Amino acid sequence: MSALLSQEELIAITDRKRAKDQIKVLRDNGIQPFISADGKPPVTWDMVSRLSQLLPQVGNDDGFNIEGLR
Repeated sequence: MSALLSQEELIAITDRKRAKDQIKVLRDNGIQPFISADGKPPVTWDMVSRLSQLLPQVGNDDGFNIEGLR
């Protein structure tokens, strides 16, 4: 099982603090997280790394900040 992103890391890649806003950004960018009982989206590093391999590397200004984690 892959390690989960921390809340700080999730904020860094979504640029959103509220869980419902994070979920919207994730879904808009192809990640379909399960929603935990507390309403937060548990996201694994595997989910993010698989998506980053699919995204264009140049000119992708869709609000999903994978570079914020590097």
